[in-house]
Amino acid sequence: MKTRLGKRLSVACGALLLAAVCVSGIVVARRAPQGMHLPKEYRSEVKHLEVKSATVERHGGAEAALVVVIRNKSDLAVTAFTVTVGDIHVGRDGGLTVDDPLTVIEPHGTATLDIPVANFIDDQPLVITEAFYADGTEDGREEIRGWTRKDRAREKARRAARKGESKP
Repeated sequence: MKTRLGKRLSVACGALLLAAVCVSGIVVARRAPQGMHLPKEYRSEVKHLEVKSATVERHGGAEAALVVVIRNKSDLAVTAFTVTVGDIHVGRDGGLTVDDPLTVIEPHGTATLDIPVANFIDDQPLVITEAFYADGTEDGREEIRGWTRKDRAREKARRAARKGESKP
């Protein structure tokens, strides 16, 4: 009788230990960072802009980011640019809030973008897809340049409407 009770107790303790190991394994697996998807290719569709560097910072968490440095190789200031990775479009536009666009990259200067790594769902290429220059010229994908022109026109109309509302 003693042996049966001892065996049952051993089996029960073993089952509890196995359950504890399984639960802790699940917890550790959920905390571990998921496989990061990063672009495997970096290129530019804009003649005078290039990807100078791309590095991952703040590894291992939700705050991990791909830090991309864009270089302007021209003698003209850049007033807007967009970087595209799949369906993600990130950039800067110095013409959204003012009528005369501001410089976002000086001639022969650089700009830095932080793109959260969690935004990448696969390893599609990172592409500089548009640029607007201080002299009014543009380069890159027509579709994305069209979006920038529409955004600027919409914001300019909003500013004009606010000015009209504030007049007595």
